[in-house]
Amino acid sequence: MQSDNVITHGIEKRIEDAGGPATKPIYAYWQRLKGSRLAPTWSNWDWMEIPLSAIPYCGVVDVIWNAENLDFIYRFWGTAYVEAYQQELTGKSVRDIRHKSLSDQVFTQYSICYERQVPCLFTTTIKNERFDQTVKERSLRLPFIGNANSTDGVITHLFAYSFIDTDQEIVRRVLLNEGG
Repeated sequence: MQSDNVITHGIEKRIEDAGGPATKPIYAYWQRLKGSRLAPTWSNWDWMEIPLSAIPYCGVVDVIWNAENLDFIYRFWGTAYVEAYQQELTGKSVRDIRHKSLSDQVFTQYSICYERQVPCLFTTTIKNERFDQTVKERSLRLPFIGNANSTDGVITHLFAYSFIDTDQEIVRRVLLNEGG
């Protein structure tokens, strides 16, 4: 991670207030998979059930406990993130996100979703103070259990769809500390 001028601030929102073109269809699909269980199983997830245009803006993490420490390791890091962050995080921790404030914010959001074991929606403001540019990101985070026979309700995966209604080039400049 680097020391930089990028700061974040997150606010939890109601799912009903979801923004983003794919947020509601993704959430509806998750609810159908869930049925009467705590959460759906990750093995039942079918990427073909969500809008194709949303996939680059998705991420999936494995929930990992190492020596009593909770961590979230990216199983999938969408191409829109790779482009904006100029960073590939598949196989790496959310703690490896280049900007510490953003890394901390994402970790906190995943932790809340994991601990509550319910879908969560967050709005994160990402601001580059050096260039006085701001980006707002809305992130839907969804929990998944390990297998259909699980009775312990252990959340093993978390899914995220994040929507930023700002030009991708502006997002990249804010995250990379570039003026323009």
